[in-house]
Amino acid sequence: MSEFEKLLPNICDSIAKTAAHVISYADDDSKQELLDALRSNVQNYTKNSQKFQNINALISRLSSGSSDTDIEEILKNFNDGVSSFQPDSSRNEFLKQYDTRVADLKKNLAGEKSTEGGGDDEDADMQMTEEDGANLICPISKLRMTEPMKNNICGHVYDKASIIALLSGNAATRCPIVGCSNKKHLIMEDLTSDIVRQMCM
Repeated sequence: MSEFEKLLPNICDSIAKTAAHVISYADDDSKQELLDALRSNVQNYTKNSQKFQNINALISRLSSGSSDTDIEEILKNFNDGVSSFQPDSSRNEFLKQYDTRVADLKKNLAGEKSTEGGGDDEDADMQMTEEDGANLICPISKLRMTEPMKNNICGHVYDKASIIALLSGNAATRCPIVGCSNKKHLIMEDLTSDIVRQMCM
């Protein structure tokens, strides 16, 4: 995996965090335009990643051919392979993740704003605060999360430092939540920053 490909999850995560700030602070008039521009950036980056993978595959395939092949023919095959490749980002996991995260952010942050705007019901405010506090406690360390990470497989959330410590002690760890149906071993690639919880902190 190249450095270019390794950066993709971090870039998509940064774009999703930027989307959270857009949803929270941008004017209603420009909000959707900014979110569309961010989505376009994710889409362009995933297309470029696919093009890069295609070029690497072409180089690998053409370099494994016979040594007596004409260089002009190799260049023609390479150029044809590059020009005929059409990347399809519509089914890309990073784009789907971005769309899901933005939808979650819109739903959760819109709900937050509606509860801020009205009501003198102190019991409802107290209940909301208690629920938020419980959602910010790491199930592993039992401490308040500083950098929440969401498991994309089962949806459970842990603190990044706690999950790294857990995985360094035992790489064959499954989700530590009691009764979780996720039987897959935990790996950092399945975890993404939980922006909604970060915005609530």
